[in-house]
Amino acid sequence: MGIYRPTSINVNTSSQQWKGLAAWWPLMQAGGATAIDEWSSGRIDAATTTAAPAWGVGGAEFGRVGVWDDTAGQGYFIDSTPKTGPPFSMSAWINLAATADTNGVMSNADTASGSRYHFMSVNSSAQFRAISSGGGASETAVGATTLSLGRWYHVAAVWKTTSDRRVYVNGVQDGIDTDPVNVNTPDEVGIGLRHVNVDTDEFNGQITDARFYSRALTPSEIKAMYDVATRWELYERPRLVVGVAAPAAGADLIEPPLTRSFAIPRAANY
Repeated sequence: MGIYRPTSINVNTSSQQWKGLAAWWPLMQAGGATAIDEWSSGRIDAATTTAAPAWGVGGAEFGRVGVWDDTAGQGYFIDSTPKTGPPFSMSAWINLAATADTNGVMSNADTASGSRYHFMSVNSSAQFRAISSGGGASETAVGATTLSLGRWYHVAAVWKTTSDRRVYVNGVQDGIDTDPVNVNTPDEVGIGLRHVNVDTDEFNGQITDARFYSRALTPSEIKAMYDVATRWELYERPRLVVGVAAPAAGADLIEPPLTRSFAIPRAANY
């Protein structure tokens, strides 16, 4: 038996993961040049400098996902931001295809400038990081974990204050920076790139379940977003699928109470 992301969404407003959720892009569509925002009533447009990312399959648990190939300008953006400054948090599931260049995951940036932004990305050493650049100065929280290619990771960055930014990998704090830098002019959010005056640092691999919170997530909340039993509860609690291959030894699976059922004919893949 195993737990999978539901193939349809009925937002679980009783989940703690709902609190402060300002924007949410599941990135699980079958196609299209826009990414549906499941929280606000609108959509975000494809980056105008090139075609949008493709759509593919991220394995049995994840289903449909967004696929990037490091094409210049490739990504999504929303022409506003829920929060211009701390506290706020961003998170996503990522699967790297290459790390030769910076892989941009999400940005909250001033699109009139190339040097004023909050940005979470993976550097060329395959370490997850959160950057705040105020034009004349920038500060970075760099994770200690070296990410592997072809493997799914849950990543989150929390900007608690202008002098406190933290990064989390698979539910565990992986790095912190406490040097002050003020970025007070972000106006747009980007996914899969650093969306500034000239888009750059495009992702290479797969991204899904991108979220923007208008508050600082706590360590326990981020851990719940990674833990097998609770990672998909925002979609409506998924059911355990009986009669498929067993998960890897040590997997902590807990059957949640069911309010709705989902037909998910996918094999377990842990």
